[in-house]
Amino acid sequence: MEEKVIDRFYHEHPLVLTENVSDNNSLVCYGCGDLVTDLELAYVCTVQNCSNRIILHKKCGELPSQILNPKHPQHPIHLYDHSHHSGTGWCDICARDMDGALGYQCSSCNFDVNLTCPIISIDSIIQGKIELHHPSHPQHPLTLMRKPLFSFCCDACGTQDVEMAYICSICEFMIHMTCASLPLVLPKDRHHHHHLSLAFTFPEEHNMYISRCDVCHEILAKAWWVYFCGDCRFFAHLRCVAFTTAETTKQDSNLKRRMLI
Repeated sequence: MEEKVIDRFYHEHPLVLTENVSDNNSLVCYGCGDLVTDLELAYVCTVQNCSNRIILHKKCGELPSQILNPKHPQHPIHLYDHSHHSGTGWCDICARDMDGALGYQCSSCNFDVNLTCPIISIDSIIQGKIELHHPSHPQHPLTLMRKPLFSFCCDACGTQDVEMAYICSICEFMIHMTCASLPLVLPKDRHHHHHLSLAFTFPEEHNMYISRCDVCHEILAKAWWVYFCGDCRFFAHLRCVAFTTAETTKQDSNLKRRMLI
């Protein structure tokens, strides 16, 4: 095998691609935190007196420096080494703690993504086939359709238009990419003094009481997703609260932990 050497910002020495022939059965990839198996191709630091020798899966060593993630369409996210910063942090998509030292981050928005995030696979993003496991449609993964060829009715907000969408070809389920990126919990803001939860079906226990949006006071069609506060019987269209509310900050850690995995 031809020797392949890479230089990466997260290590002071070149990393060499080789077969892992170590007798150590507990070698952990510096990037993702998963085990590196015997005879697996991996990048290693071969400097004998290195105080911080690392090993990475081949795919982790060859990760691109930046990617576009559909859960954060505002900006590209960049490969980031969070091991040098206090606290391990957590993934802003699945809410799990970071598994390894590397992840992707948008520093402008303080938005972090785990390399092993189960909701949107980094591998599928890099390969160009983006799949999403969304709690609104647990039966099947949804595939991103970048350029819809026809107008469709979004199964989340009920709007008929042409936009990037996640689809389930088995069930003919389609939702806008922007709707798929909505948080499961909105922080309290000028519209309401409590957090608002996202419901994929109208809560049955409130069916007989609610008929209008508490923000715009127009009819609230109960076939679509809705943000609500059950304690106050406050209900609102997605468009009335979701696209005008500021993103939750990392200081509100209790709120982020309520996200579904």
